[in-house]
This record gives sequence, structure tokens and C-alpha cells, in this order.
Amino acid sequence: FSMVGGVGEVVAVGETEVAMVLEMKQYVEKYKGVTYKAFDAIEMKTQVVAGTNYFVKVKTSAADTEGCLLLKLFRPLPHTGLPLELAGVQ
Repeated sequence: FSMVGGVGEVVAVGETEVAMVLEMKQYVEKYKGVTYKAFDAIEMKTQVVAGTNYFVKVKTSAADTEGCLLLKLFRPLPHTGLPLELAGVQ
């Protein structure tokens, strides 16, 4: 069982989360000033708040560099009608 508001365990990334990460790719590229050749979600954790926080580890490659980013995505509750947000990049 998990505590309300606590961050869950690391889990595999599903199709829905892959689509969310790809939707946010352009915003990450703009923020980082980099165009990524590879941008692959490899694992994630979630946290249920007034919506859901997704902490997604993304394997990247750009030009001659490879690495990983940690994205924090926030999906508001459905009744708000608000879109997915890029809440942080590390």
C-alpha cells in the first residue's frame, strides 16, 4: 500500500506515459536549448496529489552526447480541463 501524497515505486513506462513524454519533448528541447535525436522514457514513479505528478527518467542523445533527464510532468484532475504540464527538468 502507498501513503496518500507519497511517491510510488519505480515502474515500467506504459504507452500512455510514452505519449505524454513525447508530447513534452518540444518544451524540454526549448528549455534545454538542445534538439534530441533520442528521447526515450525508461522508468517512472507517480505521486497522486490534486492530479498526478509523473517523475519520468528519459534516456536522451543529441549530437555527440548521451545522457538522462528526469522530467516532472503534472496531469491535473480530468474535471479541470487543464492540459498536461512540464513542471520540471533535471
